[in-house]
Amino acid sequence: MDADHAEKIRRIAGAVLSAVLKICALIAVGMQLERKGVLDGSKRKCLSALAMDVCLPCLLFSAVLPEADLRLLEEGWTLLLWPLVYASVSSVLGVLCCLGVGIPAQHLGAAAACAAFPNVNGFPVSVISALGHTIPKSP
Repeated sequence: MDADHAEKIRRIAGAVLSAVLKICALIAVGMQLERKGVLDGSKRKCLSALAMDVCLPCLLFSAVLPEADLRLLEEGWTLLLWPLVYASVSSVLGVLCCLGVGIPAQHLGAAAACAAFPNVNGFPVSVISALGHTIPKSP
């Protein structure tokens, strides 16, 4: 393994470790706020809406759009189909698993939705922000 490759691996590992530590810090702050009784249902809902409706789109635009290039779309247009494939296969597998364990039929729709769209609230935000500078630049 050459030194350049090892350096790239160290940078990526450092970025991932940084992302995990940020998540741990946020969890610790949340636990402390909960212990002190600062958070209640309406405040949790407001923070969640702020994170998902404002902060996440801003992070995506600031981390991804500066590197956007039409050539990337020409090369990777098939990647746009991946979410459709993932959601379809996941929902079918979720329903099949529910049928396999005997979940009542009225819950199959919810099971399919949960399998197709798993929790995406926290980890992608940290990964995007941490790995954004290590992702190769556009051609």
